[in-house]
Amino acid sequence: MTLYNLKCEYMTTPLGIDERKPRLSWAIRSEKHGSMQAAYRILVSSSPEILNENRGDLWDSGKVLSDQSVHIEYEGKPLVPFMRYWWKVEVWSSECADSVISEASWWETGYLDTGNWEGKWIGLAPENNPKFDKAPDNVGLPSPFLRKEFIVKSKVKRARAYASALGLYEFYINGEKAGSECFAPGWTDYDIRVQYQTFDITGLLHEGSNCAGAILGDGWYTGNVAIVGRHQYGPYPLLFTGV
Repeated sequence: MTLYNLKCEYMTTPLGIDERKPRLSWAIRSEKHGSMQAAYRILVSSSPEILNENRGDLWDSGKVLSDQSVHIEYEGKPLVPFMRYWWKVEVWSSECADSVISEASWWETGYLDTGNWEGKWIGLAPENNPKFDKAPDNVGLPSPFLRKEFIVKSKVKRARAYASALGLYEFYINGEKAGSECFAPGWTDYDIRVQYQTFDITGLLHEGSNCAGAILGDGWYTGNVAIVGRHQYGPYPLLFTGV
């Protein structure tokens, strides 16, 4: 029996998880016909070194008599923002007293709570928008380009960017687009919630001068929505980001 396809919230090694009790899943492969899981044990650790010792300093579920291998909620110590959690699972089969242990996997938390957000929404102020003397009221405006230079003083071990927009956006580091998303952050009811994305930008940064940039678009926030017209949520797009 082998264990594979370890997932957290339906994703493999995901970034930016905001669930305080994320759901863990795995798959089982066996050459024996009819072989089934009889019990499992989940270990969650704060480092790969601790996990390699088969210790779960954040959560050790103990041996659980169950054939369940999907949607098992994390029940360990409270999660904290922007941390990587290492985990693996040990499984006993219905035909053998010996157990099988999976390879290590991980997930990373995001903000977890809006109270952890710092900074503010930024964009092109209305008074700086281009004026069109003869354009109709529903004309689309040019996309604002935003740019910020900053200094990295040492070698980058790990770096994440957290970004969202009221409207649409593309996020760049040193001229390279972060992620492969299109039409991010997606359409939601902006009066209730807005999604954000987490980008691994480790390989895009270098020591010395760096530049973060973004292109904004109207999207569903301020653009045309069906026949009801423009500006259903706001007058112009805005960006929020943190690194």
